[in-house]
Amino acid sequence: RLLHRSPKVYRFDIICSYGLAALEVAYLFSQTPLFARVMTLSRMARSLRLFRYIVALGHLYTLLTRLLPTYLQLVTLLFLVSYIFATVGVQAFGGRIWEGNDALKDSDFEKGQYWALNFNDFASALMTLFVV
Repeated sequence: RLLHRSPKVYRFDIICSYGLAALEVAYLFSQTPLFARVMTLSRMARSLRLFRYIVALGHLYTLLTRLLPTYLQLVTLLFLVSYIFATVGVQAFGGRIWEGNDALKDSDFEKGQYWALNFNDFASALMTLFVV
């Protein structure tokens, strides 16, 4: 089974092996943590080629690719609802929260420094809806 592998697998092995060797030589001259992290990721990439022999992962991949269009529709619907609520919130509550507002003096909102959570603009409204 291993003797009749495709050339793509050989290319992947060669790129991973020589890339890892080059990174280890570079790590000898520069002892930065970045090289150590990249070397760890390179070693993990070599193990990715073994995933094609695990049948359960193939089934998981098939299941996720079949569910992806449904998840895409759900995320689109979630963003649309958030967009509508953020737009309504900006129109209804925009400009009511600012730092130094006397109505919020000595409140939990001021003590918690939640000034960024407001509906003054669209980006802040989306962030407020995400937090809530």
